Amino acid sequence: MLSKSQEKHLLQTYFNTKNSKNIPTHISQFGAPDADTDDATLFFITKYVNSIDRLVLRGSFVTADGLQLLKKITQVYFLDLGSMALNDDNLDCILHLTMLEELHIRHTEVSVNAAEMLLKNFPHLNSFGVHLYEADMPRGEAWKETYPNCEFILSRR
Repeated sequence: MLSKSQEKHLLQTYFNTKNSKNIPTHISQFGAPDADTDDATLFFITKYVNSIDRLVLRGSFVTADGLQLLKKITQVYFLDLGSMALNDDNLDCILHLTMLEELHIRHTEVSVNAAEMLLKNFPHLNSFGVHLYEADMPRGEAWKETYPNCEFILSRR
């Protein structure tokens, strides 16, 4: 939970306002790789914003519990959750984002089976970055034929 002074600081920092009534429900971008975004900041953003074109949390301080806040967002086109506490058990935090066009989950604990489920769940993907075990790389390579309209960024664990 944020204090009033923290909330005022975030209002000024992210929205250049002192009044929460001036916050849009849609923003074009939030986050940056390895930024200091944490659960409290994500809570604040998702309290007001429900649509973000480009959301980058890679390498941030958002925890597995904080990732559940993504359920409050209704639309994202680009999502980077690389190096986050994302795994097969908490993918429910993003499954509702069916309009995703780019998804990057490298350096997470998402299995090859769950990655394949994500491919089926997100029919609009044109870019998918995932981290696979060496033994799973042939399966990842086969996705290129199954999903020819999607660029794959496959890296080895």
